[in-house]
Amino acid sequence: MANRDLDIQAGKTVPLIMDFAGGQLNLFPGFSTGLGKAVVSIKKSGVALSSNNVVNNFVDGFIVGGFKILIENVFVAILSITVQNNTTNSVIICYTVEVFDGTNLQTKTGIEAYTVLNKGGVVTTVHNGIGGIISGQTGGGLTVSFQLSSANPSVFDIKADSSLVPVTGFPRVNYSVLNLSNQAITLL
Repeated sequence: MANRDLDIQAGKTVPLIMDFAGGQLNLFPGFSTGLGKAVVSIKKSGVALSSNNVVNNFVDGFIVGGFKILIENVFVAILSITVQNNTTNSVIICYTVEVFDGTNLQTKTGIEAYTVLNKGGVVTTVHNGIGGIISGQTGGGLTVSFQLSSANPSVFDIKADSSLVPVTGFPRVNYSVLNLSNQAITLL
């Protein structure tokens, strides 16, 4: 059976017109209120471990709009993944942590990567900051830490340690996740 493609195109070029803009494709989540999340998720098909005729489930390939209020100097879970036996999963997380005390601001932005390996039920993890860390503050200092559990599901935690005394709603993290595997991830 042939593939069934769906093409969505924002604009179309016009022949013989130089430097014509092709249009912008915009994807919007539903409106949210208060601290409600509104994410955009681009799905992809998961892949089976062997040849079969069972329809594969969809998994999140790229998620934009992750958000969580953190607890000062406490690890807080933001992402989990269950990894099938004898497989791996790798994820890249782009994040910004913000702290505000009513007067001063602190922020840290960066990119983290992790891999979860499941060898016959024994889970190990590899975590690495891959760069792009940008810090800014109008007062004090901010340290952001990460940890990844060796459980299944594996849970990715983030901690903000600020010299400020945050007001309600801070510290907080905004993040996007790129799933480099074909296994499910879950925002927490």
